[in-house]
Amino acid sequence: MKRGKRDFKLSNRWLYTFIILGIFAVVGVGVYAAYPASGAGHNADEIDFSGVGNIISSGYIHGSTTGGNANLGSSAYEISGTNIAGQTVYSYGSMCVGNSVHDCSGTGGTVITSSDVSTGTVYTGNWFRSYGQSGWYSQTYGGGWYMIDTTWIRAYNGKSIYTPSEIQAGGNMYAASFIYSSDESLKTNITLLNNALEKVKQLEGVSFNWKNTGRADIGLIAQDVEKVIPEIVHTNEEGLKSVEYGNLVAILIEAVKEQQEEIDSQDYKIDSLQKQIDELRN
Repeated sequence: MKRGKRDFKLSNRWLYTFIILGIFAVVGVGVYAAYPASGAGHNADEIDFSGVGNIISSGYIHGSTTGGNANLGSSAYEISGTNIAGQTVYSYGSMCVGNSVHDCSGTGGTVITSSDVSTGTVYTGNWFRSYGQSGWYSQTYGGGWYMIDTTWIRAYNGKSIYTPSEIQAGGNMYAASFIYSSDESLKTNITLLNNALEKVKQLEGVSFNWKNTGRADIGLIAQDVEKVIPEIVHTNEEGLKSVEYGNLVAILIEAVKEQQEEIDSQDYKIDSLQKQIDELRN
């Protein structure tokens, strides 16, 4: 008597049991993903997301090493052709976007966020853009830069602007006052200016039009001033010269004093001559 084949069927209870055991195995041992370079499995630190559509996360995507790709540093994942959507992205290393060679110093892509991005140092080879009346803000010191129109870049929260170097403007600069550092403790080799009147007499005030705007103006020619008072003439990297007009005040003050001395001397001589004339008349 032939024994018939027995159909092997798993009940739903056994099926669920195997699924749960599989989940425990994955969590306990580690997630393995095929890495293109080696063809072998790697643990959860080295997950290759290439070819995946969107990665949606309301929590964290965290890694400690990358191993397989020598171009990527520690604590990094290579995610190509995907979007990361979530609430907050924390980066304690580097975050390169749109760069296929894993080089943060090169030109990157675009990071768009409507929430917070907390990170260390951010390097970009492209623009850092903001929308609306926003800009850059220092959370620690309460200041920054922002724009509310198409003309002016403004310092946020009334902060002052400081630079130990130069500020260059191609147009006009407006201020309620310009204050120069002049404390004696900052200076050495202090000497009185001599022959100030003679130097002033060599300067020539001229009227002219600026080539770039055609605007009429008056002033001095830097090359002419340099021949007489070289201390107040500066030359930039392009060879263009500029004049510290404010420092001309010192020359003008001493020139006026020298001229006044000449006037006082002439007045004395006139008075003496007048006395002689009066004596002759009497």
